[in-house]
Amino acid sequence: ATRVNYQNTPPRDNNSMGSPILRANYHNTPPQDNGMGSPMRMLPPRSGGGRPSPNEPPPSFPSPERIMRAPSHDLSSHADSSSAPFFRAFTEDDQSSEKDDEEMQIVELTTLGNDYFAKGEYDNAMNMYAQVLQWSSQKVPSNDPRKRETSKQRSRNVTARILINIGAVHIQRGDTEEAKSVLQTALKISKSISKQVEKMASSASSSANASQHDNMDELFSSMNLSSTASMGSGSASRATYSSTTSRHKELNEIRLKSDAVTADVL
Repeated sequence: ATRVNYQNTPPRDNNSMGSPILRANYHNTPPQDNGMGSPMRMLPPRSGGGRPSPNEPPPSFPSPERIMRAPSHDLSSHADSSSAPFFRAFTEDDQSSEKDDEEMQIVELTTLGNDYFAKGEYDNAMNMYAQVLQWSSQKVPSNDPRKRETSKQRSRNVTARILINIGAVHIQRGDTEEAKSVLQTALKISKSISKQVEKMASSASSSANASQHDNMDELFSSMNLSSTASMGSGSASRATYSSTTSRHKELNEIRLKSDAVTADVL
């Protein structure tokens, strides 16, 4: 298996979607803006031909724009029956109607990764998420100081959220130690971004560390992983997540009644 240090560029497999499992060293914060231009990326073909459009995500997924417009404190916005693993690429602070090519590519790759995740194709999902991190780290800084700071903030936001998605891949594969490592790094980054993301990353990290699957059940529900999935490598330790179960509904009610978590963005 390939070990990756996200201080450097993660590997890509543009010619085959059968990329090896990425076993990463997540103990260091992934790179931020490095002043380099973003190289071209080849996206895998989709059924029906052509590249996926960020405005037309795969069936059964809400559009990125829909998630993007949802206030970060409105956790109920993540509660419908269509699901992504954990997070989309953008949040409410990214509502600009004009996005550059890098930002649109991040949306495309995240949507693809979420699609692969939902189908259980975790190697392919990991490959897409690794490319999202690379795109985010290689954005060219703006000459405008305010735009430059916004870009850095957005890059940190994307990095933390995608790392949590990567943690979800490790969890689904039963790689608890890898999940713990990546989620701890996401927690470090998220502390400077949003109380909501920090809360979720902290809960995920603690639960993965203790192998507390009931806590992960609640976490997955709150993060809108409502499609059926299993966690853990042993049948006795697996938990099932489904929007139709009474457990999910009970957890959803608790979540909706909880205090709103307001964004605390730098």
